[in-house]
Amino acid sequence: MAKFVVTPPVPNELIIVTAGSQGPKGNDGTSFSIKGTLVSANQLPTTATNGDAYLVGTDLYIRANNAWANAGPFRGTPGLAGTNGTNGVDGQNGVNGVNGLAAGVRVGTTRTVVNGTQASVVNVGSPSDSVLDFNIPQGPQGVQGTPGSSGALNQSVAGAPYIRTEGQIYIGVEFPTNFPNGSLFFKKV
Repeated sequence: MAKFVVTPPVPNELIIVTAGSQGPKGNDGTSFSIKGTLVSANQLPTTATNGDAYLVGTDLYIRANNAWANAGPFRGTPGLAGTNGTNGVDGQNGVNGVNGLAAGVRVGTTRTVVNGTQASVVNVGSPSDSVLDFNIPQGPQGVQGTPGSSGALNQSVAGAPYIRTEGQIYIGVEFPTNFPNGSLFFKKV
């Protein structure tokens, strides 16, 4: 059925349209046959019949006049959005795990290592019974201190004779409570 539009419309006026004569018959359209799908247009066969077609991705390639032509995307209009599904039933709780073993921690060996070596702590036990070995680097050599002052002369040791010579050597049965640094004591037996 043909539609006709009269512009501008004339109110209360009758328009009569008569059908025209039939036109000449048109030529048959070219049909095609989809033979399969390919990943790349480089895979299209070199020998094919006109009307053969392949989907490459979403594009349709049709063989016409002994050459492949990309007819563009081959897809329909997007469909309507689907309805949301219902929520599933909650699953059952899992079984509780077995309690783990209490871990033990002990100190193993402590070693002094060469100055400049990095300090380290190594577990020589197991994950549940740790035995920690410590490697501690020796500190650098310190600077020499200043010499001490000379000790007092003629110091006596209570209840015992003593001998003072150079280097502060004492011989006796008791040692003094106030003695100079660097003194050497021998106990008489």
